[in-house]
Amino acid sequence: MGIDGNNILAESLKKQGVEYVFGIVGIPVIETSLAFQAAGLKYIGMRNEQAACYAAQAVGYLTGKPGVCLVVSGPGLLHCIGGMANAQVNCWPLLVIAGSCPEDHEGIGGFQEWLQVESSRMYCKYAARPPSARLIPQHVEKAVRLASSGRPGVSYLDMPATLLTAEAEEDKVPLDYYTAGAIKPAHPDPALVEQAADLLVRAERPLVIVGKGAASARAEEAVRQLVDNTKIPFLPTPMGKGVVPDDSQWCVSAARTQALLQADVILLLGARLNWMLHFGQQPRYAPNVKVIQVGPGFAVAAAMWCRDNAPNKRVICVEGDSAFGFSGMEIETMFRYKLPVIIIIVNNNGIYSGFDKNTMKEFQSYGDVTQSTPPTALSPEVRYEKMMEMFGETGHLCRTVEEIESAIKKAVSVVDKPSIINILINPQSNRKPQTFNWLTESKL
Repeated sequence: MGIDGNNILAESLKKQGVEYVFGIVGIPVIETSLAFQAAGLKYIGMRNEQAACYAAQAVGYLTGKPGVCLVVSGPGLLHCIGGMANAQVNCWPLLVIAGSCPEDHEGIGGFQEWLQVESSRMYCKYAARPPSARLIPQHVEKAVRLASSGRPGVSYLDMPATLLTAEAEEDKVPLDYYTAGAIKPAHPDPALVEQAADLLVRAERPLVIVGKGAASARAEEAVRQLVDNTKIPFLPTPMGKGVVPDDSQWCVSAARTQALLQADVILLLGARLNWMLHFGQQPRYAPNVKVIQVGPGFAVAAAMWCRDNAPNKRVICVEGDSAFGFSGMEIETMFRYKLPVIIIIVNNNGIYSGFDKNTMKEFQSYGDVTQSTPPTALSPEVRYEKMMEMFGETGHLCRTVEEIESAIKKAVSVVDKPSIINILINPQSNRKPQTFNWLTESKL
């Protein structure tokens, strides 16, 4: 009895423990998505490929197992590239699967033909096309294993239309192929561990920096015990928050500048000395600081998966009006899947800072609007909350603290649909000035 590539792919993903698939379907992956659902996978249809890619990598970030993004050929895959790069840089497990034109149409102008494997390689740990339907299980196993192991990242599988519809004898397809197992922790050199411990013991002003690697490694208990037992102050990075609670007496986030500057030994747990940590350079760090590095080897879209995965917890997505513009239509997806995500839009009419109505009108009165409108400005006081009316619901517009409190209480009471809270703030509201001028490259 024969089994086609669509069903082989679906059963292979299920065998590897995949649970969620996000995507936008069309030729040639419509039947693929149906096969996924028939196999028991949860398919969530999105409105933009990049948002689908972000949602899938949220699965990888929060579970350690790759989420899957399913898209069409050509532009469908290319719209994923930004999301793939994001997951690769952040070390989040992700598997992207794209349909592609029939193999016998390649090189002669096939429908949405593109060099998809080649285009993906720069943003992946592994990019391949199974040579036959029978060998799909091996490629799925390898893609899942490589996305999850070592330094986690992205895998890409290219599935031509002819491969998805090709049939193979079921008894010759290794659907029970080896399953990618749990990732085993690495064991450091005992001598290096002893040397690191000695540095910490002799330090006068030690500091622990907790990064996202500690979170992805699920090292919460170990890190908390380290901080509590040694009483060493710690500083979480944005993605390291929650490993040790911010209300711990040893958290020094409020004195971040002084903590970094005065530390003589820093224990770096799952973090990198990148731009967020000022590259570990002076004047933010002491000249002779010693660093011990320990390593583990996207808002609306991520919020959607968080809510579906944790139905007993409320998910709140806080973003600016600029960020909302990237994936705002995913509100329809949330309604379709009955996801009560609370979206809070901090609206200042701009990408960084914006302008009030009168100022914007004055700018645009100076001739050609393409030359007079500030590039970082957005339309003033856009009523994003009115998007709820498209679905027969009412959003919340807030200008005061009291209105915000009332809106949040109303939104929390809704349990089967999303909510939008549009908070209008001073258009000229800006970030906190940097302590050192060299930290701010933009002159805005």
